[in-house]
Amino acid sequence: MYLPLEYPFLSSTEVDKFEDNIIKLLQNEEKINVYIKEALIKSAELLPGEDKNIYVMPLRPEDRFVVEEMEGVADITYGENTIFIQIDTSYNEKLLKYTVAHEYHHAINTQLNGDMANYSILHSITSEGKANSFATIVYPDINAPWTEPYQKNPRKRCSRV
Repeated sequence: MYLPLEYPFLSSTEVDKFEDNIIKLLQNEEKINVYIKEALIKSAELLPGEDKNIYVMPLRPEDRFVVEEMEGVADITYGENTIFIQIDTSYNEKLLKYTVAHEYHHAINTQLNGDMANYSILHSITSEGKANSFATIVYPDINAPWTEPYQKNPRKRCSRV
């Protein structure tokens, strides 16, 4: 799925809920950082690379698809050095780690092979497959929801943007 550059920075229309979520996430900031650091260390042990900038942001409450179908974790990598992880208060710890490994692979892949923005659909599918394969090597006991066939209402559209 294509996400525009501004996606992580879209404003929320549910301001009170968004503020409550921020407070809850800040209360768990240390634990969240430990999970992310663990995933980065495990990933870098298998696939060394340069330092990456990881931005952790609260997920907008109206991003129900991510909360309900992706266990409260959204992610996107811009280039070889910038990873955005958005989390809801309902995030799944194991999926957060898997997601970090997945996005780390994207960043390393971009570092080694060039800009992801020029990819064809086939290249995007291959890139996602490689990132999921890598994350599964790092975390073999975790099944990310996006790697399973989507069985719910096929008319339901993703509301991430």
